[in-house]
Amino acid sequence: MNYAIIGDIVSSKSIQQRTEMQNKLQNFLDAINNEYSSCFVKKFAITLGDEFQALYQDFEYILEIVHKIQVEMWPVKIRFGIGSGEILVNLSDSDNPYNSDGPVWWNSRNAIESIKQYSMTNKIMDQSNIIIKTMNEELDDLINASLSLCYSINTSWTKPQRKLIHFIISKVGIVDDFVKKEIAIEYNQYESTIFSKLKISKYYNYLAVLKSIKILIIYREGE
Repeated sequence: MNYAIIGDIVSSKSIQQRTEMQNKLQNFLDAINNEYSSCFVKKFAITLGDEFQALYQDFEYILEIVHKIQVEMWPVKIRFGIGSGEILVNLSDSDNPYNSDGPVWWNSRNAIESIKQYSMTNKIMDQSNIIIKTMNEELDDLINASLSLCYSINTSWTKPQRKLIHFIISKVGIVDDFVKKEIAIEYNQYESTIFSKLKISKYYNYLAVLKSIKILIIYREGE
């Protein structure tokens, strides 16, 4: 099973200093390609002015990678479509995102389009900026409802909470077993203050849902 990520920058043409933003994105995607070099089938590459994509051989680090990109590019808004499936055509090497096709790409493209469509038609419920499409619609419904709840938590964070959480994600990824004392020293705050901010922000609940999604996908897709 393979997993494709398509990232789409929201309203990119209206972003001031667009060239600087694209350069920053390219530099960070290069860093991601180096950090997760053992996992990709195709490296991250910018394919259009406001879109980028990559292909991975397993789901282990997919949500972590997406979160690291969001943190690095904040406050630029990015949609992420994640699709699972097979590759039917692959006529290019790992550096080239083109000449590759199959259900894995169709599902990721469908996920991106679902986010765009939902934002235009549904004003009642929060919709996550991350959508996952697999070969199982019932599984997708559960996963994406869970991601929407995560999005509701994410968008409720205060500026101090978000600053701390972004710092943690950039340092250790999206894991819950980091050493708070080490984070407190680097962040220059008391450990009790770190714990309090994370508890109030429901960050551990957020991580628990993401962890459950990862386990569910790896288990179900591996069957």
